[in-house]
Amino acid sequence: MSTSSAWDYMICANLPPETRELGSLAVGDIDGDGLPEMILGGNDGLFWFRPDTHAIGKIGPGHFHVGLVVEELDGRPTVVCGEATSAPGQPEAWGLTWYRPSSPDLSAPWQKGWIAGFPEGGPHDIVFYDLDGCGERELVTIACYTATPGVFAFKRGPDLNQPWQKIEILQEVFAEGLAVGDLDGDGLPEIVNGPDWFHMPPGGAFAGRWTRRAFAPNFREMCRTALVDITGSGRPDIVIADSEYMDGFLSWFENRLVEDPDHPWREHRLEEGLIYTHSLDVHRSATTRAPFPAAADGPNVHIFVAEMDAGGW
Repeated sequence: MSTSSAWDYMICANLPPETRELGSLAVGDIDGDGLPEMILGGNDGLFWFRPDTHAIGKIGPGHFHVGLVVEELDGRPTVVCGEATSAPGQPEAWGLTWYRPSSPDLSAPWQKGWIAGFPEGGPHDIVFYDLDGCGERELVTIACYTATPGVFAFKRGPDLNQPWQKIEILQEVFAEGLAVGDLDGDGLPEIVNGPDWFHMPPGGAFAGRWTRRAFAPNFREMCRTALVDITGSGRPDIVIADSEYMDGFLSWFENRLVEDPDHPWREHRLEEGLIYTHSLDVHRSATTRAPFPAAADGPNVHIFVAEMDAGGW
């Protein structure tokens, strides 16, 4: 990127013509060469792309959903995703699967593993976080477009090739926009999903349903969320954007759970009139460099948000 206020626009690669639509994107160093690759999922397959060489290849055929991450499993970078398991014309069925390269040559066949079946509609968001303090990060995901919406965790066993244990966090709540972090500074994680946040039961992360509380009651169910310490309190604040609406808002909510438990969230509105803002990311840096001039001394928080092409699906 140049040091001017303008951004460069680059077309990374041309996908096969039969790939009409992409729905997911993740970035990670899949082959261990120290350089990031892009992983893309869509209605005709899962693809890898090397930005430094512009090489591209197909990991496997299939229909892949919004949920897609690169996570280190057994010490190896692994693609974890939602994948349709039903044949065309059959009742919709989904599963959680993983892929990893069998060699540094990404064009060679990839290994594939099964995690668990999933409700219709597929996993919309996927996050890895150590919920129970065991030292292993569990898979946390949400079911949205289904008769059985909810937030679920999946816990792996010692053999990655065996199905993972499914654990219910909360059911019968439709929302999207998943994030996990320690909001109240007690050393235990909370889950954020849409305009709500969830506190684990007294017996531990998997002892029962989590308690649901609202932090952004003026936001609708379909959102993007991100956690970042904006105030410097040492606890994350919440950035949230309406993700599926023509009149969306972008705000950050100041975390005052410790300072003012009776009024724990203070909204700071950043933008209005956003159209289907389905991309949201945040970055907190200790230093500032162009094109992001410092608004004040000290760390800076950068928020990236993008609207959908043509205003929606």
